[in-house]
Amino acid sequence: AILVHPDNPVAGLSWRQVQKIFSGEIQRWSEVGGQAAMIMPIARLHCKKRPGHWRLLLDHPDQFSLQTQEVGSIDDMYALVKRHSEAIGYEVADGYHSRGTKSLRIDGMDPSDLGQLRSGAYPFYRVLNLTLWDAQQNDRKLQDLFKHLVAYVEKHGRDTGLLPASELRAAGWQFAEGELIGAPADTTE
Repeated sequence: AILVHPDNPVAGLSWRQVQKIFSGEIQRWSEVGGQAAMIMPIARLHCKKRPGHWRLLLDHPDQFSLQTQEVGSIDDMYALVKRHSEAIGYEVADGYHSRGTKSLRIDGMDPSDLGQLRSGAYPFYRVLNLTLWDAQQNDRKLQDLFKHLVAYVEKHGRDTGLLPASELRAAGWQFAEGELIGAPADTTE
């Protein structure tokens, strides 16, 4: 979700406006229907090789505005957005962390609408992977734990805002050797 301080009057942005904000092309909230304050973009440039995350905003760290404040953790992202009325950030909007921030609609879509995400229409997502390394392949306890976690997400994932791999596969998301590598082919640019 794209997050702002709850006092920010902006309720939604287009995907392109979000890109322009994080690249520095849009610098004031008044340019997108808000107050005259300067925008304070906050980014967490982690998992550089994974699909999704911040790379759906801008594909390379050098494309982010020089005014972008980089943070290292989810908690830091939420703390800064909660503390600064001019801030904008992004993070998974779950009930625990999102208290004290407001999620914006993007191109009219609510970030909590898992149907929009599943179809590939909602433009931002985060990939969570489970991995067994080669040396762990024969560890029965790890295999059992892995199977339990996958089964749990299949059964209860939607309750926590997670889409199971089976739903993503059925919707045409791209996988390679069991790893999610991209949105449905017809929704990517």
